Amino acid sequence: MYHGVIDDSENTECWWLLKKSEFEKQIKYISRNYNVISIDDAINILLDSNLRFNNNAVITFDDGYRNILSNACPILNKYNLPSTIYITTGPVETDSLIWIDQIYSAIYHCTDQYINLEDIGLGSSRDRTSFERSEFAKDVTDKFKKLSLKDKEKKLTILNKRLPYIPGVKNPFKLLSINDIKELSRNPLVTIGAHTINHEILTNISFDSAVNEISDSKKRLEEWLGRPVDHFAYPNGNYNNEIKTQLEKIGFKSAVTTNDSILKSPNFFELPRLGIGAWDDMATFKCLTSGIIPILKTAKSFIRN
Repeated sequence: MYHGVIDDSENTECWWLLKKSEFEKQIKYISRNYNVISIDDAINILLDSNLRFNNNAVITFDDGYRNILSNACPILNKYNLPSTIYITTGPVETDSLIWIDQIYSAIYHCTDQYINLEDIGLGSSRDRTSFERSEFAKDVTDKFKKLSLKDKEKKLTILNKRLPYIPGVKNPFKLLSINDIKELSRNPLVTIGAHTINHEILTNISFDSAVNEISDSKKRLEEWLGRPVDHFAYPNGNYNNEIKTQLEKIGFKSAVTTNDSILKSPNFFELPRLGIGAWDDMATFKCLTSGIIPILKTAKSFIRN
């Protein structure tokens, strides 16, 4: 599970934005040691008990950043590797940022030494190092996750007005445009999936709202692309049995989580993934993809229980 792939010259202390050079090292390693297949091929393998796994791997991207097109895809094309990109459709239509990225962008690039958001319940920070700003942004994001969409929009408006932005700074959180998504869908190595409309945490909103987030994102993507959109990614990895059942009713074939557990049975709406980001060096990456870390986690859970 990847998110964004930024230029090496960009200095953004954000876990889900991986440097381009590090991404290529990882992709080169994957291409040499694993059989990279599409999400559709993975589902077919899971459906057919007679097929062997053969050290397969699936590469995915959440959210739909524009740097996937500019930085990640040329590398994947170079190694002839398929990938799946899960799109958050709402901000694409309005040419805006996902709410999480609005928070990081505003706080990280603020020119003020002291940030005071106490009056809107978001705390304050006197820190100015990139890591400390990133930690404060994470804390604010965690508070936002508990808010309704209406309250998020209200506080984001205040946040964006209050924090001065450094002019001329390239924004690594910019999303793909509709035309970009169409271009990517024409690439035989790319599968487009859905990631809701507003990146709402589905278990934090009403069931009807969750259904709309899921079904409308699928409908919008299918209108843009003129083809079925069969695969889904849960924002923040949050889901429950009702949401899983609804995904199948809506017409999806699979859904991926943020859990890095071992796949014990072919539950197509609870597929685990390994989250890879900026903090992971090559040694960590090799351990993750080998299965060592998920196995250890599973073993610890078994011992505790």
